[in-house]
Amino acid sequence: MFDKIFGHPARPTTRAPEGLWFDSIMEELSMDFRKRSA
Repeated sequence: MFDKIFGHPARPTTRAPEGLWFDSIMEELSMDFRKRSA
C-alpha cells in the first residue's frame, strides 16, 4: 500500500533502514497534511 502512495518500498531495505524509512513516511504525511490544512 505505502509503495503505491509514496513511491518507495513499503519494507525497509539496505538503502532505507527502518528508522529513515519511517521518518520519510512521517515527513511526507505531515507535508501533505500541511498542504491540505493551508
